[in-house]
Amino acid sequence: MINKLRSFFTGYRVSQVSLNGLEIKTYYRGRTPSSDPLANLRDLKLKLPQIPPATELSMDFSKCWDEKIKCLDGLSPSFTAKFQVGDSTYSIARFVTKQDKSPVSQYAFSENETVFAVFSRIYDHGDFFKEIENDLLVKHKINSVGTEDNGYFITDRQYSVLFDVFGHSQSFFWNDQKALERCLAGIE
Repeated sequence: MINKLRSFFTGYRVSQVSLNGLEIKTYYRGRTPSSDPLANLRDLKLKLPQIPPATELSMDFSKCWDEKIKCLDGLSPSFTAKFQVGDSTYSIARFVTKQDKSPVSQYAFSENETVFAVFSRIYDHGDFFKEIENDLLVKHKINSVGTEDNGYFITDRQYSVLFDVFGHSQSFFWNDQKALERCLAGIE
């Protein structure tokens, strides 16, 4: 009854699932989200130990971070998944936007209501990745990745970003390494 009233007033429905011992409550509009809300975190958890150490650049990533967060202001998430690990409450909110003419899925990851990471996937068949790669190679003199690698891990010490392409351009950008590590340690 409470869920029906909440759905009536907010437009969001609620579903609850248990994944590997985590109780995840998802608030969504329309159809039930078909994907695992932890998939991007699991993917990052698998990638980080396999990639070379981050290349440090002497540039200020705070402006990029601020732009990412500003893009989400005023948008309503298509879903928000919440779960508890220890004393922390984590939230994953998915937003749908556009970059130029390409649709973009953005996921904001929060610990106790503070955003610590944003994952973006641009449905552009890798065009934005090629643009970023060219910028890294030409302006910042970073070596090109080999054929077995398909991404770049860069940092300015406070902010880190993993750019890669998996059919489409994607990036995982974070500003709090400790919060990311705590979150990744809590999922399997």
